[in-house]
Amino acid sequence: MKDLWQRAPASYLLDPVTQVERAGFSIGPLLRKIGLTREGLAAPGKFVSYEQHYVLIRYCVIDLGMPEVGFVQEESLHLLNADAVGRAAAASATVGDSLGTYVRFQNLVATPVAMTLERFRGFARLRLGRLQHEAEYPEAWHRVWGVETLLSSTYLALRVAHLQHRIQQISLSYPPPVHAEVYAQTFDCPVRFGQPHDEITFDPEVLDTPQRSADPSVYAVAIRQCQHSVEKLLRRADLVDHIEGILLTSGREMPSIEVLAERLMMSTRTLQRRLRLLGTSYRDVKNKLRHRLALELLEETEMSVQQIAWSLGYTEPANFTSAFKALAGVSPQTHRDGVALTRLPSD
Repeated sequence: MKDLWQRAPASYLLDPVTQVERAGFSIGPLLRKIGLTREGLAAPGKFVSYEQHYVLIRYCVIDLGMPEVGFVQEESLHLLNADAVGRAAAASATVGDSLGTYVRFQNLVATPVAMTLERFRGFARLRLGRLQHEAEYPEAWHRVWGVETLLSSTYLALRVAHLQHRIQQISLSYPPPVHAEVYAQTFDCPVRFGQPHDEITFDPEVLDTPQRSADPSVYAVAIRQCQHSVEKLLRRADLVDHIEGILLTSGREMPSIEVLAERLMMSTRTLQRRLRLLGTSYRDVKNKLRHRLALELLEETEMSVQQIAWSLGYTEPANFTSAFKALAGVSPQTHRDGVALTRLPSD
């Protein structure tokens, strides 16, 4: 499977692995199976793909019956193990700046999710939207794990700053899970399930609280690193490859540009503008990808033109033929016949 996720430090897996080991289970064989080692998780510069992350978390939640692995258990924040976003957040001047850093660079964090931070009269709110990979991994446990990871890490950060008593409520969109008692043990505030959104609300003054770990020089360097990572994502190869990766795992029903923009955590207009600056469009990217796939299927399989058209999302073979001819100059069948002729043995 094509990796659709920006890489994340392997250290993000240390907490669930430690929980599994403390429970008496051996995690080594699975780590080796997905190309990781226990020692390597703590190594500086080591990264994991989302697929590796998913396989390990699924093993913990489903196979070992440990649904609570989403909860961050550490009592302190390890700045040296953090990525650029984590360092920028820890070095921010205030708690509000710290949370805002995660919102600003949400597409780079370990659990990519659409986050919003808002301040109102009487309360502030950090709301969690869709997980970036919710379409690829739609299982209910996966959503619960992602929300638990983000909320418990936010709670930990506030607890380290001695601000946990300023949290008003945690709201969750799903019903009480089988490990609901862990919520009561973890969060010293009301937790309500079955709510319209996944969010944590707290006193607005929390946002103005200075951070003891604030460091302007570290913050400046980390922010530059985050901006560099974002710029890399926006380069033609990165952005177009990312879009193609999403399309390749979408089956025959390729997403609309609105759905794609949501998956990329940007507005539709922003996505259109960035593609336009790269000299292309979503339609062009989609058509060229379909054309590449069509060439492979025509040349390497015995699928009929009608079957290929359907597999690529065309409702009518004629539409497929027109689109193919516009790029290749010939019909799909003519192209296949021409390739077949070139492969005939010479006299």
